[in-house]
Amino acid sequence: MNLTIIQIVLLLLLLAAFFLYRRLFRNRFINRVLLIVFFLLTIVLVIYPDASTTVAHWLGVGRGTDLILYLGFIAILFVLFMMYAKIKKLEEMITTMVREKALQGKNDNTQQ
Repeated sequence: MNLTIIQIVLLLLLLAAFFLYRRLFRNRFINRVLLIVFFLLTIVLVIYPDASTTVAHWLGVGRGTDLILYLGFIAILFVLFMMYAKIKKLEEMITTMVREKALQGKNDNTQQ
């Protein structure tokens, strides 16, 4: 199986996104830094649109548009992972609060 450079890069990015999600991405500072990097990269690509094609060719992708599409897909998956984790955390918090409230109500009723 021969992997192209872009396939290796995309697989590495997916792995990095997974590990960042699991270990580091709970820090708001990292969220802000990545957001700033994203916007700076976007500004560079708007000012120098041929840069994406140059990087794409270097990575083994035909067009810069395709490269941006691949990276956008990874970014969307990463955001979905983050949202899923946040929803799960909120569900756990709500469950804990409801249990505590129910136990509190039960203790109040038995004391009367």
